[in-house]
Amino acid sequence: LRLVTERAAAGDIDLVVSNAGVSAYGPFAQIDPLELERAWTLNADATPALTRAALPGMLERGRGGVIAVASNLAFSAGVPSTPAAHGRSLPQRALYVGAKAGLVAFARMLATELEGTGVHAMALCPGLVSSEWNGGASQVPNAMTPADVARAAWSGFSSGEVICLPGLEATDLLQDLASTERAIMGGNMGAGLADRYRD
Repeated sequence: LRLVTERAAAGDIDLVVSNAGVSAYGPFAQIDPLELERAWTLNADATPALTRAALPGMLERGRGGVIAVASNLAFSAGVPSTPAAHGRSLPQRALYVGAKAGLVAFARMLATELEGTGVHAMALCPGLVSSEWNGGASQVPNAMTPADVARAAWSGFSSGEVICLPGLEATDLLQDLASTERAIMGGNMGAGLADRYRD
């Protein structure tokens, strides 16, 4: 990571596409500590580090951007691993979801911070993509092609999307998400304790 961030800091990069990742699926209590560190570094730490290195040059030129490749699983913390949810079984994935959800939050906040600078940040959250990732486990009939994901990513980035979900038709769900977040924050800013915690 050090060598890549040093290169990114050269000041001549217009677009960071942070696409590296590893699944690290399985029961969290059984993940080897070294694998945990490696997976977290790759899935969570690499994108902010690369972005921080490349961003000053972009801001100086007044153009550029970051596409942080996360996953639609970033929104799956409320969906149980078993039994199968909506006809599809999801793996045990606490480490992966934690990292990717953080990456989505990072890109969203960065996009807000960069408004008006000519530099844009976007979280790309595909579902299954037919590729060699994760040992080719996603090479199934209902997986999206890499070309379609790339097409959605560039189109979304070019049009100013902050979250790109290539297969999602119901984009009003993203507005609902933002509204829910504002409501939670608005109801949690005071010093008063919620009634359910009072004796």
